[in-house]
Amino acid sequence: MASKTGKILVVDDNLGIRRALEILLPMHFAEVKTIPSPSTLVSTLEQFRPDVVLLDMNFYTSINTGNEGLYWTGEIKKMAPEVEVVLFGRTTNSWRCSPRHGTRPGKR
Repeated sequence: MASKTGKILVVDDNLGIRRALEILLPMHFAEVKTIPSPSTLVSTLEQFRPDVVLLDMNFYTSINTGNEGLYWTGEIKKMAPEVEVVLFGRTTNSWRCSPRHGTRPGKR
């Protein structure tokens, strides 16, 4: 097995996603660090010095524009242009619960 190299920083407000990535990513990176919000991103970048940042695009449930992720990508690139930034986001499906449509999307 090839030796793992590189450091990755995960920035996501969802605890479940952070925990899952803490299990998965050590198989591919020498060091993995996760933080729940970009509020400590600047200090974490300075101290941890990652090669890659995996960055959620949205940090507040009511806002799903992706602008937060784009803003922080710009800030990361100003501080450390050599760091690769991977943006990701998730969407949720609304589940209908009506007698006519059943309880799952697409069910009639």
